[in-house]
Amino acid sequence: MEPQSAHAVLTGDIIESSKLGKSHRKILPQILEEIFASADELSQKKSGPGFQIFRGDSFQGIFSIPEVSLDAALLIRAMLRTRTEREFGKTMDCRVAVGIGEIDFMPGSGGEGDGEAFRLSGLHLDSFKKDRSLGIVTGQPGINSELEAECLLAEVIISKWTANQAEVIPMLISGKTQLEIASGLDIAQSSVSYRVRDAGWRGIDGFRKRYREIINLNF
Repeated sequence: MEPQSAHAVLTGDIIESSKLGKSHRKILPQILEEIFASADELSQKKSGPGFQIFRGDSFQGIFSIPEVSLDAALLIRAMLRTRTEREFGKTMDCRVAVGIGEIDFMPGSGGEGDGEAFRLSGLHLDSFKKDRSLGIVTGQPGINSELEAECLLAEVIISKWTANQAEVIPMLISGKTQLEIASGLDIAQSSVSYRVRDAGWRGIDGFRKRYREIINLNF
């Protein structure tokens, strides 16, 4: 199969954001903007307007390098869990659907983007049930069946992350060693090791590597 020019569109929303008090809802967009700035750094070849926030609790981002989209989804969910636990006193999460395909045109001022990647991402998010928070879909059914199974398994792990466990995930994604993480958090390396193990990083990292293989082979 000839490589295709593809983008990844990541669409998501915050779970149970309506239950937040007025003061917390007011600062949620600021927290999201800071998280999205970190997610945007994963792709050196940024395209489009970056992440946009809608109605205060829904969001969408575009990646011109599809293979980094899973890392972006993991980073967003991890940082959200940590930040809300420490600032709101409760752990919050979000639903994230990634659509991979062609883009006909990018969103501009006052307009929405369109194309296969946008449609796949939005429709997939709309299809989620209450116990579903991660999904990746392409225009190729054979790929989708594997990604579906891997996302469901990853969801079991991600849903159990504590704020402390989630805190190390973005650092691991960026390639930091346990010694570097320990230094950055000012904690013992043994504590980092426990967090990494209890966060199920071995399984998550295996998914990351397989995802990159799938994307590089097909797009």
